Amino acid sequence: LCVDPDDCHPNPCQYGGTCVDGLDDFTCLCVPGTTGKICHININECNSNPCRNNGTCVDGINGFTCRCLEGYIGAHCEVDVNYCDSEPCMNNATCVDEQDGFTCICAPGYTGPTCDGG
Repeated sequence: LCVDPDDCHPNPCQYGGTCVDGLDDFTCLCVPGTTGKICHININECNSNPCRNNGTCVDGINGFTCRCLEGYIGAHCEVDVNYCDSEPCMNNATCVDEQDGFTCICAPGYTGPTCDGG
């Protein structure tokens, strides 16, 4: 009488992988984002350079996070923030959108960052 030991006890699979016992062996069913015999390798989703506009990619398990530079938002830093959308300039001034803010070009007779002084 031969008894096949339970090769899944204790569970050798990492990162929440599921162990399937076989004949004198085991197989790990890895959760998404991991790979390897015992699911010990975290797949680096940042290798595909998913962050745009010089955003910094931070790898996670089965995902990533983009840290955006000033002036960009979105899951992939794909949205250029338009600081003039809120109409910050007063008294018919012209708003110029910039990387990290805006500049108001004041009409004659007005001064200040938002042209509210005169």
